[in-house]
Amino acid sequence: QISRQVQEVRMICCRQSENSKGMRDFFRANYAEMKMLNPLTPLVYREAEDLDPFLYMRYDWGQERKEMVTDMNPEQITALFKEMVEFGATIPPSAESDVLLPEPIINAGEYRDPVDIPCKNFTWDGVTIRRNPFVEHDVHCDEKDRLEYQTDF
Repeated sequence: QISRQVQEVRMICCRQSENSKGMRDFFRANYAEMKMLNPLTPLVYREAEDLDPFLYMRYDWGQERKEMVTDMNPEQITALFKEMVEFGATIPPSAESDVLLPEPIINAGEYRDPVDIPCKNFTWDGVTIRRNPFVEHDVHCDEKDRLEYQTDF
């Protein structure tokens, strides 16, 4: 599954040029399986005139990577695709990767408006405060704030 490391995939190529043939073949051979395994991850495929083909991935914390795949065959594109997904595993996960689920139905009667139903973050450990590792932060959190979000599973 690529959805654990990648937030979005874009495959862009030319509709008729020979240098985009590998990308078109890669897409036709792999899209159905990729979408079945990653139903919530956007997998965007676009064809445009006179465009060099490229593979684009967006990761956590807004990190992006774009690789040109001009004149590559589907096997080379598959290898590059895997390498780009593995690159995503090196980036610390952000809250965008978290799984948010509403509280159990037992507590649902307490809330009048669905907007008020709190969500529990299943990757939150009650101690970790996630910050973008690519931006300098000077954030302080006192123990009271930390305990407010602590959950027990």
